Amino acid sequence: HELIPPADLAYHARCALPLGDLRKAVHHLIAAGAAAAHVFAYADAARHLQHALEALEMQEHPNQTWRIQLLLHQALLTRAHSTRAFQPLIARVVHLAHEQQQADPLARAAMLHDPYPGLPPLPGSVRAFEDALRLLLADPGKPPLRAAMLARLATSAPAAFSATASDELLARAEAFAGSSAEILDGFSVRVARLYLHGGPLQRADAERL
Repeated sequence: HELIPPADLAYHARCALPLGDLRKAVHHLIAAGAAAAHVFAYADAARHLQHALEALEMQEHPNQTWRIQLLLHQALLTRAHSTRAFQPLIARVVHLAHEQQQADPLARAAMLHDPYPGLPPLPGSVRAFEDALRLLLADPGKPPLRAAMLARLATSAPAAFSATASDELLARAEAFAGSSAEILDGFSVRVARLYLHGGPLQRADAERL
């Protein structure tokens, strides 16, 4: 298979559905999506993941975690080329992750809802941050992304309009980030700190982002 382009394998696997091997079709379609994304063909990559989702739905008992992860990656790829198509996709991810109480995909979807402070967020971003944080804090395994959720809440309305509220959230975020190996945690805290307290004296911190 090394000499056969992933898109060709995906095409033939998909053409064999629904009688063909559903798991193999999903595998080849995901691989084709990854290959397309590697050369920045984001629309093609998103299309391959949509086909993978369709193959997944043909299974007798579709894996719910796979469904959410495929949708999340499809939304990320779609965001790069179509804002109009992105919004319903990310809304579906948030809905499914909330429905199944899956904290990690909900947190990552929330970050896509509102990736940077100061830019207009999609509707429902604050609730997504709050719901993801609630699930993450309830997990005794101390999962990552708690700092990221707190940092984004600190820079979102209404907390961002109160120095006391935003600083309290940021302090909690910094405490969690200190013990987290997740890149998004440290990055989100640094961005929030610069957004809330940045100025000429923080130029070195900004250049390190």
